[in-house]
Amino acid sequence: MTHTKIPQMSQTRIPGHKRAMSSPPGSATKRLHILEDVTNTNSIARLPGTKMSVAVDSNTRLMNKYYYGDPKVIEAVKVRERKIARDIQHFRKSIAEIDAETKLIQETNLPNLDYDMSKKNTLCNELRKELVQLTTSLDEKNGECELMESNWELTVKHLQLEHEVNLQKARNEIDQALCEARERWEEKLREMENFRPDSGIIEEIEELKEERLQEEKKLNALEASNKRACTMRDQELDIEFQKFLLEKQKPSEELREKCQVQREKNKQLTEEILCFENQLEESTRDCARLYEAITRIEKLIKACLEEREELLERRTKVEASFRETELTTQKVQTEASAVESKYNAQFDKMEKEQLRRRKMENSIDEMRAKVRCFAYIGDKVPPSCEIDYPAKKISMIGTNSGQSSVFSRIIPRKLIPEKDLIGQECQAYLDMCTAKGLNCNIISLPTDRQQHLRECFLQYFVNSNTHKLSVQYVALSEKMPSSDLLVDPEDSKGDELQLTIKEDAIEMSSRSVELESPQDITDAFSGLELHSRVGDISVMKLKVYNKSEDYFDAYFLEINDDQTIKNISNLSNKNRFVKTPITIILQTLLLKTKSLILCNLFDGRTSDPCLVLESVHQIGRLDVPRKLNER
Repeated sequence: MTHTKIPQMSQTRIPGHKRAMSSPPGSATKRLHILEDVTNTNSIARLPGTKMSVAVDSNTRLMNKYYYGDPKVIEAVKVRERKIARDIQHFRKSIAEIDAETKLIQETNLPNLDYDMSKKNTLCNELRKELVQLTTSLDEKNGECELMESNWELTVKHLQLEHEVNLQKARNEIDQALCEARERWEEKLREMENFRPDSGIIEEIEELKEERLQEEKKLNALEASNKRACTMRDQELDIEFQKFLLEKQKPSEELREKCQVQREKNKQLTEEILCFENQLEESTRDCARLYEAITRIEKLIKACLEEREELLERRTKVEASFRETELTTQKVQTEASAVESKYNAQFDKMEKEQLRRRKMENSIDEMRAKVRCFAYIGDKVPPSCEIDYPAKKISMIGTNSGQSSVFSRIIPRKLIPEKDLIGQECQAYLDMCTAKGLNCNIISLPTDRQQHLRECFLQYFVNSNTHKLSVQYVALSEKMPSSDLLVDPEDSKGDELQLTIKEDAIEMSSRSVELESPQDITDAFSGLELHSRVGDISVMKLKVYNKSEDYFDAYFLEINDDQTIKNISNLSNKNRFVKTPITIILQTLLLKTKSLILCNLFDGRTSDPCLVLESVHQIGRLDVPRKLNER
């Protein structure tokens, strides 16, 4: 069975407002005959000699007056046009409701309603055709609008009744299905009611009842003891209250004495009142003088009011200009919101592209098999320094070497703060090491913001999907004994730390703390010796476990002196390399694990930029194996 598609109301030809002046004056009678043909649904309207014919003649006279410019008739025609517009909106709403109901019935796909739906679709199509014909002549047939409205209401009510009958049929079918489902569920409920629990469950219930009786007895005993204690406390409070009353009698006597003193003061005040009355007489004389001054001021007020009227006129002009500017600002705001949404979409796209670019740069650095060196640039860049961001080079003018150091990344501090440095710029590097289970390290050269970088390093691994984390934090030195920074110096026994250097890891005999949340970071590091001494390096070691209990080591090294930086720069030159415990540790981490050196330049307590740049230039010559042992 074919279904005719009902057109939406957005495609209708009904106008919002249409003037009757659009056609020539001589076509009034023709328009009446056209409307008479369109509204042929009611035969009474076409009979000659009835009241309708009189109404048609009156309409023709009214339209002639309208064409010849009668203002009263023009106003009446406008009122009728507004009424016609409201009727059109009413027709549109009724047709929209019919469309919605027909769509709902079509979506149910009930076999008993298919034939009826086809009838309704044909009726709706005929109604739309009649409505299009009516809209072309509504402005010309103002007198017949009430009759048309009654005819349309009757047809709509007829359609609504038909829809209600069909809906009642559908509801009856649904009620029958519900009754059958209820019968099935009632049978299941009877089966569940006849079901008896096991004897073991009944015994457990009885035991629980006995335990409940025992607990109630204990509760009653506690209530009795509480009542006794309350009575004793009430007696003690009564005794204390009597003592309080005795103590408060003395202040009452003192108050009586104060009242006598106040009476004497009242006598003195009456004498002062007489003096004030004399002063009032003098003030009345002054008021007369002030009245004369007030008259002068009133004259000035009149002049001010005249100026106020002028200002009000200016204000109206300013308000008008303000409204114009407000309209322009609203337009600008709409344009700005559109631009903002476009900017947000582009910003999201840019962030995705930045993450993809970081991953590509990390893969390129991995293929080069060199140590990654990131330069974190502050705002205090000297004029003798040249920074080439596209080439990732930094060089110092006027130095003896005249060499430029090449970095993997150059990051300005004013664009990327410390909290985003580890989580964003080092994300690709740390994600790769975490995914492959490779031992990795970040070496931070001297700065007064090591604590922020250390906390961001820990928060990255705490927020990542790791099964378990354990942290060790020590300070190593060649001149002084090493210390465990996670242990209070008063609680430490003075034992020397033992370090074991393995093939690609360092084992430390220090305290290990497990981390599960950001709060554990603050609890583990608060109140302890967090700042290392001058001449030390601080080593923080993280054991990162996955769900299969496999782990890898992540190190965060804080270098605090220039001599260690020089020793790092001599790693590539075997003749100048001096083997000390600290240099062996640095050599093991740089050559056996995945390394990233974070150079803090031109900000705060940093080392000589020439020394840092020279060390980066030498470290860039080190060859690191591309493939390390994956855990």
